[in-house]
Amino acid sequence: MVVNGTTLKPGDYKLEVKENTAIIKQGKVMAQAPVKIENSDQKFLTNTVRLDGTQLDEIRLGGTRTRLIFDKKSSATN
Repeated sequence: MVVNGTTLKPGDYKLEVKENTAIIKQGKVMAQAPVKIENSDQKFLTNTVRLDGTQLDEIRLGGTRTRLIFDKKSSATN
């Protein structure tokens, strides 16, 4: 999967959102990308990652109505 030009291999990652930026970390690997935070009409049962090809498109946070929509036009940050 690719986030803002950074390839993320399978594994467990920590997700942090500061203002309108998502920060995804695993050890020394880090990707940052602008996100839009939206609320859904229904609560999501589980965490769900949606892709557009190999690009991260959206994360739905389980147990909440929150989803993070990733900006596909931003530049890479490593």
